[in-house]
Amino acid sequence: MVPGIVAALGLAVAGILLEAGQLNLLRAAVQGEPVDQETFWEGVPHYAGRVFGGVLLMLVISLLVGAVLIPLALVPGLNFLVALLAPLAMLALMTLFSLWEASMALDATGVLEAFGQSYRLAQSFFWPLLVVTFLRSLFDNNGNKGQHHNQTGFNFSLGVGPARFSAPFNMSPSAGAGLVAGMGVVAVIFAILSTLVTVYLDQLLLVIYHRRSWR
Repeated sequence: MVPGIVAALGLAVAGILLEAGQLNLLRAAVQGEPVDQETFWEGVPHYAGRVFGGVLLMLVISLLVGAVLIPLALVPGLNFLVALLAPLAMLALMTLFSLWEASMALDATGVLEAFGQSYRLAQSFFWPLLVVTFLRSLFDNNGNKGQHHNQTGFNFSLGVGPARFSAPFNMSPSAGAGLVAGMGVVAVIFAILSTLVTVYLDQLLLVIYHRRSWR
């Protein structure tokens, strides 16, 4: 159990550091500065602490929403309503606070100020941001399983090894191995495309913030 906890903490720290470096890359791209390896490494110490604080604050906000919705779910007759409202409430929160990293990167704000800026700007640009946030959650969910974004999604797996491939028709071992290999290739391609789309949407959020904040 201890190795598992250490591994989970290690992945979380790595995710924060990668997010900080990527944020500086996106900032440089939006502001027309050179984008290179040095830009990434400069962003790690510059943004890591604030990214960590932002993730914690988002977690606290989500827990507060859950603390309100969970008791309501225990009330007879409200189960269906809560099941419907919970994902909508989380999507609305993600939209309202979708620009906090952009504020942090482009305006050099602290965590609380960045969340406040995001909330104010997102109110006047809510529906386009809602679409971007929804699309990002879809691609980020399917392309980054097990990373710092914990959202529900599709989970498809095949048992290989000692267990035989189970199918409603006869399949030779070679055909089964070919099918598994083909699905693996498709999964890798989809993961790459999901990563590219996610990075594009992240940059789009910075562009939206940059243009809206100067109006």
